[in-house]
Amino acid sequence: MIVMYRISIIGSGVVGFVVGAGFSELGYDVIFYDVDRKKVEELAAKGYRSTSDIAKAVSDSDVSFISVPTPTVNDRMDQTQLVDATERVADALIKKTSYHAIVVKSTVLPQ
Repeated sequence: MIVMYRISIIGSGVVGFVVGAGFSELGYDVIFYDVDRKKVEELAAKGYRSTSDIAKAVSDSDVSFISVPTPTVNDRMDQTQLVDATERVADALIKKTSYHAIVVKSTVLPQ
């Protein structure tokens, strides 16, 4: 038996889109989240479920893939967007009573 988890993609740029579109092609229920309303509208126009409301993305899914940019600034990785996205997902999870997995698909350095 194959379990078909509902998946949210937090950050719908190049990496997030490819991951989400791949899962969608495999038959998973995918919802894309992004802070950029234009990206959200473009995804909706292509037939994908998308939202600019992170609480909706998290509540409508069982697994969240965080795939936000981690650019290099002054020879150091800037993880500001990753930390912000993680905190926003955590805030949304407070209201959720069911199990929810988090996958970090952003570039991170071992600490």
